[in-house]
Amino acid sequence: MHIIEYPALPFATPIYNLNHDAVVHVHAEPVPGPTNGFVVEFPSNEGIAFHFNVRMGNCGERTVVFNNFKHGHWKHEERHHNHFHFGQYFHLKISNHHRHFSVHVNGHHLGHFHHRESPHHIHQLAVRGDLRVHKIHFENFDFHNGGGIQIGGGAGMPVPMGVVPTPIAVAPTPVMAYPTPAPPPPVVFAPPPVVQPAPVIYAPPVVQQPQVVIIEEEHHRHRRHHHHHGLLHHLFD
Repeated sequence: MHIIEYPALPFATPIYNLNHDAVVHVHAEPVPGPTNGFVVEFPSNEGIAFHFNVRMGNCGERTVVFNNFKHGHWKHEERHHNHFHFGQYFHLKISNHHRHFSVHVNGHHLGHFHHRESPHHIHQLAVRGDLRVHKIHFENFDFHNGGGIQIGGGAGMPVPMGVVPTPIAVAPTPVMAYPTPAPPPPVVFAPPPVVQPAPVIYAPPVVQQPQVVIIEEEHHRHRRHHHHHGLLHHLFD
């Protein structure tokens, strides 16, 4: 038994030589999302051998559709009751038989889908849509290399000759090549300008000449003489 746990969606894994008693188990829960449903399908060399489509109310439709896709066209749909609910865990079991697929949900038989092309043409299992997948496990597959872990017999078995697995292309993360940056130009610091101090001119102090006071001494003596003479004259008169 091969188990893949918590795969990211959309998910696809190659499978080889789908035996008449091979079984695929899907443990998951539907979640609200843009597609309002989910798909489990088996791509083949001619298209899609079995398309299991759960519609959770998109376009007012709540049903489960079985169909196949061949030569570029969808074929006749087979509709069944929808037992799925958002947020509720379910166990989907798809078993391959000699003439048909048998589908069970939580142990209850949902329906048959008769083979419209050989199941040996199936080369892949794909899951997509609004779904949270807990695990997917495979029973009675001779060869499988889709990741996960191998439990029990079959581990390490070689891929049969003539079977070429469908490659799952994973785009590598681009490595951006950046040119080596040129070294920065040297920084030249100009010397600071020499500022000559402005000359300080000191003006000599102004020496003020003292004011010359001329005393007319003679004039004062004349006046005093005249004054005394007048007194004498007055006394002798």
